[in-house]
Amino acid sequence: MRWLSPDGIETAERVLCALEADLRSGRHDRMETFARDLAAALARLEKPGGDAVLSRLSMLRARAARIALLVQAAQAGLRDARSVLAAPQGFASYDAHGRAGQIAPARARIERRR
Repeated sequence: MRWLSPDGIETAERVLCALEADLRSGRHDRMETFARDLAAALARLEKPGGDAVLSRLSMLRARAARIALLVQAAQAGLRDARSVLAAPQGFASYDAHGRAGQIAPARARIERRR
């Protein structure tokens, strides 16, 4: 993606906004692109020139930390979903006497009817 800003902080803020919006909407397909763009924006940052820049940097750092938690949660959810889809394990239920039991997943089969 092109962010069209010479200011590294502004570009990083835009990338973080877009990443956060995608994560909140359930889109996870552009995370690698955002990571590359964010790394490029942060690489363009020079030494801070004053209090205003330091303030923006600290706010950007705090926001990036919050979004990093969202990314970690999304990745954990995707890992969990992959493991469940890889090996269906059935589910637990209770019988009429209140005893817990494991119900195995149904086996796929084809019936031949005449």
